[in-house]
Amino acid sequence: MTKMKRNFAFTIGAIREVCERCPDHDIDKLMDLFNEEDFIKRLDNMIWFICTLNKWAIYRDTGTFEGALTEDELLAMEMSDINEMFDDAMLSYAGDRQPETEIEPAKKTKAAPKKSKK
Repeated sequence: MTKMKRNFAFTIGAIREVCERCPDHDIDKLMDLFNEEDFIKRLDNMIWFICTLNKWAIYRDTGTFEGALTEDELLAMEMSDINEMFDDAMLSYAGDRQPETEIEPAKKTKAAPKKSKK
């Protein structure tokens, strides 16, 4: 694979586009797009997803969509490259959807004085 910057983000803009494409506009049905029986539909959805998350990451970082991956660029790649990029995009999607939990570091407490035996 030609090394290219693969930058993906599940921004508000990406969320909106993803919801628009999901069945019933339900983000929880995203995986339905990638479980299509028709290989061409499944591939088109994968390419669209990669481009969408990349486009919004580029915009977030630069304020422009210039330099974002295009469908034509992806169509010129090998399937193994598409799969790798799709996995990276899905990791971004999954990571951005995880609830953030802050854990307080354990506070150090002074040990209670030991009682002396009499």
